Amino acid sequence: MQCFESKLPCYLSSWNRLVGDMTNKSGEKKWRTFERLVASIERVLASHGAVVKSPDHLPDCDTGDLREVDASIRVSVGSTEIIAVVECRNRSRKQGVEWLEQLAAKKRSVGAHALIVVSSAGFCRRAASKAQKLGLELRCLSEVDSADLSEWILDLGEETTRLTGLSAKLLWGTYEPVEVSLHFEGAGELDPGVASALCRDYLAAPVLTIKGSGQITCLANLLKEYDPEFRLAGDPDGHWERKLDLSSESFLLKTTEGLRRVTGVDIRYRAHPRVDDLPLDFFQYGATTGPSRQIANSTWTAPNKDLSIRFTVVNDKGHLRVLVEEDRPA
Repeated sequence: MQCFESKLPCYLSSWNRLVGDMTNKSGEKKWRTFERLVASIERVLASHGAVVKSPDHLPDCDTGDLREVDASIRVSVGSTEIIAVVECRNRSRKQGVEWLEQLAAKKRSVGAHALIVVSSAGFCRRAASKAQKLGLELRCLSEVDSADLSEWILDLGEETTRLTGLSAKLLWGTYEPVEVSLHFEGAGELDPGVASALCRDYLAAPVLTIKGSGQITCLANLLKEYDPEFRLAGDPDGHWERKLDLSSESFLLKTTEGLRRVTGVDIRYRAHPRVDDLPLDFFQYGATTGPSRQIANSTWTAPNKDLSIRFTVVNDKGHLRVLVEEDRPA
């Protein structure tokens, strides 16, 4: 085993629910943010096994061309796949029957079994009867005052209670690598050239050889492939560790005794954590008639813009359901 100290501290955007400045994703249009929120709510409310994708592209039954939809919900019932489509509009005016007629034609064209129509401003008076005639489901998603939590009634089993406050905090920070340990078979030490390259940039140094193909790779590629969503474990006020078991893989490393198979990687970090309050936006979501569900939502973006995280809390008939989603730019 060879240990060395990294000379260049490294900011990690791969995290443990970490890092950033809570803003909406840079450059994202308001209508797209609205669509994402609707998709997140439907993802929370969907039955087990359902897959929600936003946006999605479905083939036109007549032409075969792909048609974009704001979101799709797929669920298997026996041997049959049921597809529901979601279409959204985030506008200041109530939506009328003309839009519903266009969506009914689109529903037929893509072969959807159901179509959910979501408006931020609601619908005109005649829309409900037209939607029922066309087989469309109407939903409203509207922002509400964060100070008014009187509708958040929680089911505690034998009794219910009204929510008096709701807050969220995010643990984030930077993690400075202080030691990297490479485990390999046999005796010997790291080749001096390899050790020097790792000290300059332990993540990007091209020092690993893939057995069989002879292709050269680096530790960063290894971590992405074998540990893409790593979770650090340790004392948040002290040192954290990340361990990667490669005992069953075929990566070679140059040592003073020749090429040796790598069996594992350990990385120790010094943590610099902090806790920030998450700003929450509050919404109501539901059909045009009947009760609405209460929603709390927040979006956080890492400083280097390579990661956004959406937190969605849904009061589903008295039970709080929380969804955390990660989004990385392509």
